[in-house]
Amino acid sequence: MGTIMPAPAYAVISGAAFDIPVHPGPLPNVAGLTGPQITAVTRQYDTNLDEFTTFVSMQSDLRRQILSAVDHVYLTALKHPTIGYANVSPRQFLDHLTTKYGGVTSTDMEANRAKLATQWNPDEPVENLWERITEIRNVATAGGDPISDTATIELTLQGLAKCGVFDRAIQTWFDKPLAERTWVAFQDHFERAYENREREKTAKASGFACVPTHSANQPPPVVTPPTAPGANAGTNEDAKPNAQRRLVYNDTPLSYCWTHGLVRNASHTSATCTNRADGHDETATLFNRKGGCNEIRCGRSGKRPHSPNE
Repeated sequence: MGTIMPAPAYAVISGAAFDIPVHPGPLPNVAGLTGPQITAVTRQYDTNLDEFTTFVSMQSDLRRQILSAVDHVYLTALKHPTIGYANVSPRQFLDHLTTKYGGVTSTDMEANRAKLATQWNPDEPVENLWERITEIRNVATAGGDPISDTATIELTLQGLAKCGVFDRAIQTWFDKPLAERTWVAFQDHFERAYENREREKTAKASGFACVPTHSANQPPPVVTPPTAPGANAGTNEDAKPNAQRRLVYNDTPLSYCWTHGLVRNASHTSATCTNRADGHDETATLFNRKGGCNEIRCGRSGKRPHSPNE
């Protein structure tokens, strides 16, 4: 590592400075020394020579790898007209590339920041999400524009909302007092949501069906009923018999998915779902569920009122 890392960084990792091996020169004069002394001198000389030989060999291998991986148009400034790159060290290559082409622009920083809001695949371990976020924030910090916890939470919520399966967790997150919405609490909250979803998937795979979750204390979502055949003759909706009808809940557009049921995400339909269960039917709609999930993933579940006979 010492051959390519900046000296301060190497010292932090190793706890000592890196000394570049040098050729030990000719074998020392051992005239007048005893047998054991000659053995010790010779052994030390061989050790120093081996270290130097290994260092030169490693430099040569690293140089070859860099020249193989990087287009030479970016290295021409270091090329000698006679011996080419023979005397250019790996460290010199990297310093040149970093100085000449390693600058981070404001466009790069914005693109990096926007990655926080990209849709995450909920089938991946949630640890992958936290690792990706850490990498994005590290890049931002290295570029001199660190991303705050508040901004990280806001952008990550956008990405989670695009998944279409964490609507309830997102809602309950905003139910928390503002002072409790820290980055640590955010990770804990959505790790629990992820674990609950994994348990639901396991139960579903075992044969347990989805069930409705709205209660008598809260009206079900308002939907626009399907029209009679031919009522909208000539419209795009009639041209697509399996298209979703318009669904609205408290002025919020909803949609239906065969795997996930009724969700608060107008773009999450049976046809667009990216996290499908076995047997998923992409033509299913709320009015023709085709054996799909009956769960309502919006609003509050409330409590079931007790019957006088209970």
